[in-house]
Amino acid sequence: MRGSHFERAIMNEVKDLKKQIDDAQMKLNMKIKQIADLRKEITDLNALISAIRGKINQIQSFETLEVSDHAIIRWLERFRGVDIEEIKNEILDETTVKLISALGVDGRYNKRVVKRGVIVTILP
Repeated sequence: MRGSHFERAIMNEVKDLKKQIDDAQMKLNMKIKQIADLRKEITDLNALISAIRGKINQIQSFETLEVSDHAIIRWLERFRGVDIEEIKNEILDETTVKLISALGVDGRYNKRVVKRGVIVTILP
């Protein structure tokens, strides 16, 4: 009888120890997950900091404000009443159209520089 009481005590002790292992393993797994979550959060925060630094650099490197030619044309058209279509027709007059049609889509015709069928500038 003594042997069986002793065996039960050992089995209970082993059972308790195994439960302690399971509990410790569960805590360890939770800590590992927390570490993984923290690593991801650190990565995300580093990316945010980098993006903010980029914006700061962009703002600090800003020197002058420019206006595009397109914006100037739209301003003239919408606020000064300039008829852009009329100007296009003046630039692309009948003589120029005949020259371009006869001589090709690239070249200089009547002070107009043409590239790939587009008048890209007017010479003085």
